[in-house]
Amino acid sequence: MLTADDIAKLIPHGRNMSLVESIDSWDNNSIRCSAKKLFSAENPLCENGSLDNLTLIEYAAQAVAVHLSLSCQAISRPRPGYVGAVKDVVIEMPVRETSGILICANCLLKNSQGAVYTFNVTQEGNDLISGKIYLNYLNQ
Repeated sequence: MLTADDIAKLIPHGRNMSLVESIDSWDNNSIRCSAKKLFSAENPLCENGSLDNLTLIEYAAQAVAVHLSLSCQAISRPRPGYVGAVKDVVIEMPVRETSGILICANCLLKNSQGAVYTFNVTQEGNDLISGKIYLNYLNQ
């Protein structure tokens, strides 16, 4: 299991903006990770003790970035990229302070231009938000 410090090294966000706290499992096509400090004063997305469901897209995007970094390590150096689009977003229910979240992302397509992932964020077995993330690689 990777720690929050390990994860921060895999993405360009820096430790203060790294939101994913642990990787529960991953393979070539998917990743499952979690975050518990959602309502912490240290969370840059938590405003006045509130966390909007749309901010959970950033958690999913970081899970995707971690997955791409892990899956590319065996082949080559990870390539920098950015979120090109987020589509088909469905918000089911608000995030609560009662527990952490589980972030699952599945790769639908990966090529030299970028990748497409579906994502689902749950809390205590309840769907919070889902959708698709389109990642574009920077030209090097």
